[in-house]
Amino acid sequence: MSIEREKQVAAEAAADLVEDHMTVGLGTGTTVAFLLPALARRSLDIRCAATSPRTEHSARELGLRMEDLASIDRFDITIDGADQITPDGWLVKGGGGAHTREKILAAAADRFVVIADSSKPVEALHRWRGDRRLRGTGRRPGRPGRTVRRDARRGRARAVPAGHGGDGSRGPG
Repeated sequence: MSIEREKQVAAEAAADLVEDHMTVGLGTGTTVAFLLPALARRSLDIRCAATSPRTEHSARELGLRMEDLASIDRFDITIDGADQITPDGWLVKGGGGAHTREKILAAAADRFVVIADSSKPVEALHRWRGDRRLRGTGRRPGRPGRTVRRDARRGRARAVPAGHGGDGSRGPG
């Protein structure tokens, strides 16, 4: 199966998790691009907020009801992609301009679903391969990257520096 087909299958499976009257956080990236039409085809009554202007624009064009991120306190589900995924659940998210909003939507979600293709699993996290500089910071993304980790005690996802556990201990990588 091609990588593009894997992305499509993952996105369609994630879209099937969304139910009528849910609040839905929409991530950013190539796999999420397959999620948006899959959600739109289902014609559900859902309220959405996006991690990026590009995702918001695409979702609106497909007829999804978009709201300002500040107008939704909690999301029933947030669906996003990842650049790296370790066997024990650590993630590296993209280092682009949507990073802060990705963390907000993940942390505010009752359920955080990651959609990815077979190129994303890694044995250990490594520096993100992008070389764009983060707007206004002079830093390169992935020095180190950021991870989103599910906090089992609180049932929440949260971002921590790559290679660190949420309690300050060294995590995988």
